[in-house]
Amino acid sequence: MVFVTQAPRLGLDISKAERFGKFEFLFPPGTLSRVPVVLIHDIMRKLHDFQPERDYVLALGDLLSMFVVGAALQTEGHDEVNVLRYDNRAMDYHVVNVPLFSMVWEGTNAH
Repeated sequence: MVFVTQAPRLGLDISKAERFGKFEFLFPPGTLSRVPVVLIHDIMRKLHDFQPERDYVLALGDLLSMFVVGAALQTEGHDEVNVLRYDNRAMDYHVVNVPLFSMVWEGTNAH
């Protein structure tokens, strides 16, 4: 499954990412000025069965959507995620493993 942070705007072709799995769009297209709680609950429901060894995140759209999805995955207890990154030279997507750090590293408080 490919969890797309935000549905693409018209004309943006992300079809090359389909080889990684079926798309699940988490946010609607457009600029986000706020994130209603009901939308966060819907995203948490969609991400509930996320499995980092088989699923991917396609970071697309508003930066706020990417932040919320990363926070939701960390809240679900995931410590890493495979992100699909578009390479302009290869004109294709490749996988980048991204660690989702907690606020405590190696027994020391990070704040």
